[in-house]
Amino acid sequence: MLIHAHTVSLVLLLLIHLPIPPATAEPREPRATAAIVAPVVPECPNDWLHDDSGLCVWVSTEKAVWWRAANTCQTLNSRLTYIESEREGFIITGILIAKGINATWIGLNDLDVESSFNWVGSEPITYSNFAIGQPSGRGVHADEDCVAISSDLGYMWDDLYCFLELRFVCRKDMIN
Repeated sequence: MLIHAHTVSLVLLLLIHLPIPPATAEPREPRATAAIVAPVVPECPNDWLHDDSGLCVWVSTEKAVWWRAANTCQTLNSRLTYIESEREGFIITGILIAKGINATWIGLNDLDVESSFNWVGSEPITYSNFAIGQPSGRGVHADEDCVAISSDLGYMWDDLYCFLELRFVCRKDMIN
């Protein structure tokens, strides 16, 4: 069984009570605690992809507009993927390249406030990989509110019109 670096350990405390010695000896307090650590290995559903860090993603085979993609992820108890580091970006990009996917929706958008990007769930962006000249959702491109990873831009991020139909990536926490 493979134990991941970020596994959650379940600690069971066993109380060991020693019998009280015969009446001739002084009574002793019971001794406590020997700890046994039983690792709980998080699992990703069978048809999802994962790595050792706990990243668990599902790549759609169908195309959808951004809102339908977000809704589909929600029905899978997940959300459109968020990318919090360069490492996670490389992993997602590697999956897209391996599957021959040219463009895919991620959970980043500026639907609430123009040019203020947040992940689905309203988390602010802490890492970005926008291509040069992106995001371009200003002026004549002001309706480009949803973000995709695009092979045309070297698998960097591009804000696009949300009604375009693209494949998409869902992400969920590993199951404990």
